[in-house]
Amino acid sequence: MSDPLVEAVKRHKMIAILRRVEPSCLEQTARALESGGIRMLEVAFDHSSPEGVSQTLHAIETVRASVGEEVLVGAGTVLTPQQVEAAAAAGASFILAPNTDREVIQTACARGMGAIPGAMTPTEIAYAYQCGASLVKVFPSDNLGPGYIRAVRAPLGHIPLLAVGGSFSQQAPWVWGLAPSLSTTGKSPQGSSKL
Repeated sequence: MSDPLVEAVKRHKMIAILRRVEPSCLEQTARALESGGIRMLEVAFDHSSPEGVSQTLHAIETVRASVGEEVLVGAGTVLTPQQVEAAAAAGASFILAPNTDREVIQTACARGMGAIPGAMTPTEIAYAYQCGASLVKVFPSDNLGPGYIRAVRAPLGHIPLLAVGGSFSQQAPWVWGLAPSLSTTGKSPQGSSKL
């Protein structure tokens, strides 16, 4: 049985990350990304202030209301099961995290949301997938390079991976040459003709 989130990542190839976008610019930014062909958006939780979490939930609601149904909206930097619940209530259909937390993954799964936890080592990657992750984001991947990913994929090729960190233009030459279960997110694709 295929996972809808894995299929969406394979089809759309990119998740644009919205982090600390001014509230007055959110709607316009989301629509511009949609107009540009982006079909997966991550609204990252802002943990830098006490108001950051509630502002992020409002941002998820705003983005979800601003784009069409064909655009998947997720919550990023999700650190607690409570944030999973709140993100789901705000309209997120998947979550991403910088780490692997069994409770966060299982809460997302229980809510019918896809989960993309972060991991770096083969042990962390396997554990995240065992916990129920749809995909595992190799984070940060910008300094690891293709040799590391190939080495990890040798025994763990059945686990869908997402490379996160660095810029698209730095990753594109080696990420796209790997297995189709590996996709990328990161900084803006300046000068990329692949978009």
